[in-house]
Amino acid sequence: MCSTFAARALRSSHLRALAGAFLSLRSCSMMNHTPSPADIARWNRLALDTTMLWIEASQVIWLRSLRIAAGGKLAEREAERMVREKLEASWDLGWKLLSSPSASPEASASRSVKHYRSKVRANQRRLGKG
Repeated sequence: MCSTFAARALRSSHLRALAGAFLSLRSCSMMNHTPSPADIARWNRLALDTTMLWIEASQVIWLRSLRIAAGGKLAEREAERMVREKLEASWDLGWKLLSSPSASPEASASRSVKHYRSKVRANQRRLGKG
């Protein structure tokens, strides 16, 4: 049944064009590119930085949750600050990426993670004091 469906689907000119494009991509030199040790090291660094961002953000979420759960004026200010900081951080990053585009997706991702990690660490230090 699957082969009958596939045969009928391939009769469509759109699907044939899509399959042809895919096959030409497979033969592209980038598909056969073996990454250099430096490339692998940069991607591993990005993976580590992303993991650290995830851990640090989890800690900030926990600390903020404690502060907001306590209620009162401090909780109100923290909730307002949280929303404001998130909007400012995303706006700033957008402008950074638009004003000076990176040469590669890996470089853009690294800049993004670095940007957010600095914001998260600042919150971690501030919330950890109280």
